[in-house]
Amino acid sequence: MPPLPSLGRWALGRVLRAVGLVGAVLLVTWCLVEALPGDACSARLDPDLDPKAFAAIRAALGCDAPALTRLSADLARVISLDLGVSTSRHVPVRSLLAQALPASLVLGGAGLAIGQGLGWASALVQAPRRGTALDVGVGAVTVLFASVPGFALALALLHGALAFDPTWPATGTSTPWLVPTFAERLQAMLLPAVALGLGAAALDARVARSALVGALTQDHIRAARARGVGESRLLWRHAVPNALLPAVALLGLQLPALVSGAVVVETIFAWPGMGRLLVDAVHAADAPVVLGVFYAYAVVVVAGGVFADLAAVLLDPRIRLAT
Repeated sequence: MPPLPSLGRWALGRVLRAVGLVGAVLLVTWCLVEALPGDACSARLDPDLDPKAFAAIRAALGCDAPALTRLSADLARVISLDLGVSTSRHVPVRSLLAQALPASLVLGGAGLAIGQGLGWASALVQAPRRGTALDVGVGAVTVLFASVPGFALALALLHGALAFDPTWPATGTSTPWLVPTFAERLQAMLLPAVALGLGAAALDARVARSALVGALTQDHIRAARARGVGESRLLWRHAVPNALLPAVALLGLQLPALVSGAVVVETIFAWPGMGRLLVDAVHAADAPVVLGVFYAYAVVVVAGGVFADLAAVLLDPRIRLAT
């Protein structure tokens, strides 16, 4: 077997590939926006301006420059984190993302924790009892939650909470982590986090159950069972550690997926995150904000993949040979 590359060298190579991937996403996104009718100058300028003044302003803003010139200038601005100014809110896009991204990360992290907790609890109930009525029943419930659209689940939670308590803060706040008390913060975040977490729990349960069943059927666990080792010890000391690798890989990919896929949930609960910012920008035809959100999503998703790969390598160094 060839020697394993050092962890630092492997991590550096993975980060460089991630940077290349983000660059490719930026390029493709810019080309797609470039192919749309109109341009940023047309959206920002009053069409009733004098034609000569309109043309002069377009030239000053660089909208009449060749495509390659505009591409290099736009990429240079993105690299320097200058994402332009919102055409609808008239503030730097960078400041809007700085407010929205933490809110989405907090909500996505809470949804991820709920999903992982419920998913692993279901898997730990199912795997040792595979093939029984309990296994089939719990599996049916997870499939049901996986089949329910996110907007339907969010609306059901919203109406249920308001029916239970009409004063429930179901529509979030502008800064949900700065409300007066910790209990109010949890209350503001609970419904959207549960809406995200229930959908993620279904996938977590399926992956964790499959990994645990595979671990429990391995030869060394069968041998330990034949020696009289208890089922609880087999599950927690042998099966769970062996099932962590696919679960950790999924964990690293789910957070960016929850952050980028929470558009509907954030809109329904008026959560001030990236999804709501994107919807508002699309309605206002605010191209700089739309591009900024897509760029931020690309970075978050690629970073999640890098962290997932790093966690998998720490659990099983042999993965470095294949990557």
